[in-house]
Amino acid sequence: RLVKNLEYGKMIKASNEARKSKRKEKEEEERNIDKKLLAYALKKEGEENKALNSKKAAEREAMRQYSLYLKQQMDKDAENASKLDAAQLEAENKMWEAKEREQNRLNDARNFLMKQVLEGREEQIRRKEAREIDERKYFAEQAEFDKEKFLKDEEVEKKLLEDRKRVIQLQKEDLIQQIEEKRRLRKEL
Repeated sequence: RLVKNLEYGKMIKASNEARKSKRKEKEEEERNIDKKLLAYALKKEGEENKALNSKKAAEREAMRQYSLYLKQQMDKDAENASKLDAAQLEAENKMWEAKEREQNRLNDARNFLMKQVLEGREEQIRRKEAREIDERKYFAEQAEFDKEKFLKDEEVEKKLLEDRKRVIQLQKEDLIQQIEEKRRLRKEL
């Protein structure tokens, strides 16, 4: 039984050793693949940088050529530019003068219209104020008239009342006199 255990232990040890060896081989293989990939990436980056630098150099040269062409073209155009500028300036001045005249005309028309509107509004306000003054005056006069009429009516009524009282008093006195006269006549009979 001990022998069996020893054999089994050896077998397990051999199996572990084999697995360890395989793992090391696999790790080594992965390292080699990583190195190759890194070398490839560096090579590609170098090629891309080289291509980019060549492209930038070509662009710079093209830009230099274009700038030179533009300068030559500008030099050619400069000869005619003064005549063209003078003609263009004259045309622009005429255009601005026409625009200014039109703007002044519009401003004058707008100012005239605003003046008309303001004068019309002021006239409306003046009429309204005059109407209000007339109405206040009318109502004040009407109130004064009504007050005077009321006082006159009251005075007339008071006078009528006094006259009635006087008439009643006279009638009363006359009646008393008649009664006394009848009494006196009775006594005499």
